[in-house]
Amino acid sequence: MADAGWRLAAFQKHATEFSVIAGHHGLTVSDYMRQAAGWLAQNASRSEVRIRMRPSNFEQFLLQEQYLTQFELPTASGGAKHRALRLMLEHTVSGVPTSAAPRHRPIYGYLSGTHEAGQIQQYGEVVLRLRPAVRRRATFMLGDSLDHALPALIGRGLGT
Repeated sequence: MADAGWRLAAFQKHATEFSVIAGHHGLTVSDYMRQAAGWLAQNASRSEVRIRMRPSNFEQFLLQEQYLTQFELPTASGGAKHRALRLMLEHTVSGVPTSAAPRHRPIYGYLSGTHEAGQIQQYGEVVLRLRPAVRRRATFMLGDSLDHALPALIGRGLGT
């Protein structure tokens, strides 16, 4: 379960944007959020779950027949490699104990339809489409996990 402080910080960060967008559509903030959640659920159900990796990591993936996290394979991530920040993010957002073994840590991916010509390419050129059954075990959020968590993490001294 996500840390309540993180959820509050994320909501406060976006409250102004929610209000402006809701007003633009003639909705209350709660109606806008309900409709946005419905839209996300409907569209996410039709998307593929994907992960990206570099070619060298893909070779290792084929040999070991499993994806390794950045805690198991330091070159796995093309994103933030700040270990303490990632540990706190996983704890506050996903409830993963900071003491969790590397093999029990989240694997980060995205939904098809994401702007794949943008920053997502930093994670590697190889795109793996995961089986539909993975969706049952997946958690989704809009945008990059660090973008949403940084305000709460900076408040705890971990965003620098």
